[in-house]
Amino acid sequence: MQTFVVKAASGLAVFITGIGIKLIGLVGDTEDTGEIIAQSASTITGLRLLMTVLPIIGLVVAFFFFVKKFNLTDRRVEEITETLKAKREAK
Repeated sequence: MQTFVVKAASGLAVFITGIGIKLIGLVGDTEDTGEIIAQSASTITGLRLLMTVLPIIGLVVAFFFFVKKFNLTDRRVEEITETLKAKREAK
């Protein structure tokens, strides 16, 4: 399951990045000449936002989601342990 989650997260990250690059109007070189193409000031600002602010917002949202949904207390660990023991004994 971990491999699937990592691949799904990577795919989502690439998808969001692609949309972001399209929205900010990044112009690339489609030839193999390696020519550097000047970008507008708004594109540079957009790239900075994509590389800094957006990931920070994502981390903050993920943190609050984690804190709200992941409630593994000592009591909960004991409940899970007891449930697993009962299932093993039933087999």
